[in-house]
This record gives sequence, structure tokens and C-alpha cells, in this order.
Amino acid sequence: MDATSVSKNTVDVKSFFAEITQGYSELTTVINNFSQHLSSYSFQQIALECSKIQNKKNTLSLFDEQLFNIISLAGSEIKDESFVEEYRTAFNDALLACNDLHTHLQLTKAELLSPVSSRQPH
Repeated sequence: MDATSVSKNTVDVKSFFAEITQGYSELTTVINNFSQHLSSYSFQQIALECSKIQNKKNTLSLFDEQLFNIISLAGSEIKDESFVEEYRTAFNDALLACNDLHTHLQLTKAELLSPVSSRQPH
């Protein structure tokens, strides 16, 4: 399913939530793995991985827009469904992973720009 087809077709709400939840779970895994191994990446690899992560986040944000439409149509009927809570958890985990990655990237940048690291052989 892609983001544009969602608005044109009838959507199985539970399946849609499952798909977007899986997307956020996968994003979290990718970000956490990248963050944990950040020191082993070259500058070019860091830039490439950040670009891949940004692309995945952009794709998921398109699904989020459709999700808001689904929720507005479904109303309070789905608020207590377990798949809604699973989505919230996956989204929150991805958000926390992004924040942690941002912190690690800032620390790596500071280390690379510090006068001490520029004097040490590579």
C-alpha cells in the first residue's frame, strides 16, 4: 500500500494501523542500530544513513496524514482498540530513538570539530 492509494480506496483500519505501526517499529530498529554503531561510520556513511532515515520518516509522515483522516472518519469508535495503542507506542519509540540519535550525532560532531581530535592521527 502506498500513501496515495489510501485516500482513493476503502481502507481496513486495523490493517492500516498494523502497517504504519510496523513502519515505525522498523524505523526505531534502524535508528537504534545506527546510533549504537555510529562511531564505526565514516562521515559519508553517516550522511547516507541520515538521508535514508529522513526518507523513511517522510514516507511515514505521509501515512500519518492519512491516519488523521481515518481517525476523523472513525471517530471515537477506535480509541480503545489495542492497535491504536500499539501505534502510539511504536510512534513514541521512534520519536525517542530519533531524539537519542540526534544527541549522538551532536556529540560526534563536537568530537570531530574539537581541536584535540584534529591533532590526533586517523
